[in-house]
Amino acid sequence: MTSCRYLACQHVWDPQAPAGPTSHYQSRWWARVELGPWRPEHETVARRLVPPDRAVDLLSWRRKEIAGCLMEQALTAERRVRSRR
Repeated sequence: MTSCRYLACQHVWDPQAPAGPTSHYQSRWWARVELGPWRPEHETVARRLVPPDRAVDLLSWRRKEIAGCLMEQALTAERRVRSRR
């Protein structure tokens, strides 16, 4: 990773979890990374690179309003990092 910025914390409520309803929080980050050679490990079996303007559409989230807001924040973070170079 070459740079990262905290974006937000999101509350996740999953009423259909197999063990019963769950509630937890996930932090959301923007990160600039350098990709190395791909080697599937553990539960990660594939990697797909997508341009930022397609990322939200490809998410499997039912509602994408929050994802759209997070993407806007991530793109703002990206512009700030680029402007400092």
